[in-house]
Order: sequence, then structure tokens, then C-alpha cells
Amino acid sequence: MFKFKGELYEGAHVPLMSKQLFDKCQEVMEERSSPTRKKKYTFPFRGYMKCGECGASITAEKQKDKYIYYHCTKRKGKCSQKFIEQKELANQILFSLSKIWINDATKDKIFDYYNDLLNKEENKLEKQRTQKKEELEKIKTMMSKLLDNFLYGIITEEEYKEKKQEFIERKVELEQKLEKIERGQCGWFELSKDVINTCNSISKAYEEKNNEELSKILQKTGSNFVLKNRQLTFSHRIPFDFISLNNCISNDYFKKESPFWGRCVGSFDNLFSENSKICLDWLWGWDSNF
Repeated sequence: MFKFKGELYEGAHVPLMSKQLFDKCQEVMEERSSPTRKKKYTFPFRGYMKCGECGASITAEKQKDKYIYYHCTKRKGKCSQKFIEQKELANQILFSLSKIWINDATKDKIFDYYNDLLNKEENKLEKQRTQKKEELEKIKTMMSKLLDNFLYGIITEEEYKEKKQEFIERKVELEQKLEKIERGQCGWFELSKDVINTCNSISKAYEEKNNEELSKILQKTGSNFVLKNRQLTFSHRIPFDFISLNNCISNDYFKKESPFWGRCVGSFDNLFSENSKICLDWLWGWDSNF
């Protein structure tokens, strides 16, 4: 909205992109313009871990063109921490990620529950959408009649401007509410589905021995990675911390001596309890922090 010669007008042009998106695009373009050296080796778990003794970064190197070791860079001074072989580090990561792993049966059960919630929400939003559109049409009709009354001299210019401003403000308010309804209609569903699919994909990364994908999952689901005494510790991000605490799959299935992908029947029965609102709290509470 803008004013011209004391009269309020509604702007018709929509910005091509927000300032935040423009700034982000500039950052990406700047990064891509920087020359990069071709890497001789790929170290999937390097770049986001810290030493638990001195706080320096954890780096990696390949020995005898066969073994990959991770160790402290020791750039912050003397440090007694020893190296850890990539295979052992990957096993620890798998064991930790097993706490948030969701098997196919559980994934399907959760998606069925989500679809039921989504259908109920869509019905509710459709009623709200219809109501707002009807009110918006009434506003447009009243604005048209207001202009006719002014042109025929039924009302003064001052009365016309005052009433027009009320109508425009209400019209903009309704349009913003409609936009919010459209934008937020399925947002929680897509975010929740991404979380569940991420947890479900852990087994595939293991079966394909894909350490790069395993590293992506680890960074997406965790934070504050610390390596000390050859042991990796980290915190699960929201909402993966909720899954870790409520996953009732026994850790007996995830012993390092055997594959934890025994397709055990784990479930989140507490998510679907009629006496519990844990699931709803999770759905509506975590997305803003994700």
C-alpha cells in the first residue's frame, strides 16, 4: 500500500524475490566463483568434528593408499589425542544413528497417521479459505459501489477517501490471510515427511556402504560433534532428539558385532496413543527450529 496526494492506493507489483533470498544467492555465487583444487582423496567425516581435548578441528589422511585415519590437527597446541580409523568411526556413527532409525513398517504407519491429519486439516482450511474469499468479494463489491456514490455526488471526496482506506486495509488483511492459508497448508506435512524419510534412509546408506550419504545424514540430524579418546559424541537436533528418546527399538539389535539392520519390528506406539499429545506437540512444535 502507498499514499499519493493524500489518497491510499494498493500496490500491484509483487517483488521478484525477498532481500533474504537475494543475499543468499549472492553468497552462493561468490562461493562458486572461488577457484577450488581437485581433491586427491575424499574424507566424508572431515570438516565438522572438534577435538574433545584441545578444541581444534579433526582432520583426516590416507596411509598406504588404503587406510583412512582421523585425528586432531593439534593447531591449538599440545594434544595427546590419538588417531581413529575411518571404519571404526563409521561404526560408531552407525550405532548412534541406529537410535533414530525407523524401519519401513513404522514409516508406513506414521505416514498413514499423517495423511489422516492432513485430510482433516485440509477440510478445515477449505472452510476458512471459502469464508475469506466470500468476504473478499464483498469488499470488492462495496468498493465499486463506493466509487459510484462518489462519482454521482452522493458522498463527498473526504468521505470517499476515508471509507476507501478502510476497505483497502481490510482487503489487504484478507489477502494476507489467504496467502498464509495457502502457504502453510501442507508445510508441516512436508517437513515431517522429510524427517521420517531421513531416519528411514539410514539403513540404505549402510547397505550401500555409502559413507558420504551417512555423513550427510549425521550432519542433518546431529550437532556439536566431539571426538575424544577415539569416541565420537554429539547431540541430536530437533526433532531427531525426540525420536532418539522415544524410539522403542532395543539397542540389542544394534550391537557392533552384527548388522543392526535385522529388520526388527520397532514402533512408536506412544505416538499414536489417544491419551497422549506427544505426536501433535512434535508436529507443531519442532518445525520452526528445524
